[in-house]
Amino acid sequence: MDRPALSGNRTRSSIRAGSGQRGSRTNHSLLLAARCIFVRFDSKPKHQRSKRETERLGSNSLWHTATTIRAFIQLFSVLTASFLTVCMLFPTHAEPLAIEVRPTEIYTNKASHFRFPPSVQDFKRVEVIQYDRDGQNIGAGYNHHVHKIAATVFVYPIPKRPPDNALNGHFETCKGDVLRRHGDARVVSEGIVQVAPGGKKRSGQHAEFTLTDSFAGQRQSLRSEVYLFTHGQWFIKLRVTYPTREQAGAAPVIKAFIDGLAWP
Repeated sequence: MDRPALSGNRTRSSIRAGSGQRGSRTNHSLLLAARCIFVRFDSKPKHQRSKRETERLGSNSLWHTATTIRAFIQLFSVLTASFLTVCMLFPTHAEPLAIEVRPTEIYTNKASHFRFPPSVQDFKRVEVIQYDRDGQNIGAGYNHHVHKIAATVFVYPIPKRPPDNALNGHFETCKGDVLRRHGDARVVSEGIVQVAPGGKKRSGQHAEFTLTDSFAGQRQSLRSEVYLFTHGQWFIKLRVTYPTREQAGAAPVIKAFIDGLAWP
């Protein structure tokens, strides 16, 4: 989700099916449970049964009834376990989906009403990605070709559970994501940041990292930044990455990009 647009690398989650051994055990349990349901009944007519036979058959009937109930319970448990296993092996979350947008079209997200124009200052939009089924989790990638800057703007609902339901708590999560994905990443600065998107002053959190990764076709030293803001019930996160050698020229260009992207 955080990969910069310029890098062209995307990570897809893979689904591994369960082992054949696990499947054979499940089938075997189903077979045993099913067999227990088919109980044997005495076919001898009632008028030919002795008192002892009647008492014996009455006891057997109760035993068969209890056995059948236990068999149904066992079968239900096995089916439930099998269903949960399938759910875990085949999750229902959506894969990232590229949204088709004409090069000159302003893309407006219906859920957040956030607008992603084809260009912002000297940044050109290169992609719009939907990360969920409902279209509430959106990312738009922009590139600045002169300074080799890749910027991605993410807009998504604020979660309801702590610590990610608050700006500072979710900011720690965002920093942790960068540090986990890049073994050599180091935080070089962080703190409150003031911006003015569309001319309106906003405050949020900002962190800057140094790291090494493949970028723009080669492995090199990079600077990567995370900006996080809240807007109503939405988080607005920006990931900005560029070669370390472009640091001096990148700073004013990035500020102009953030201020030029109007919020709804």
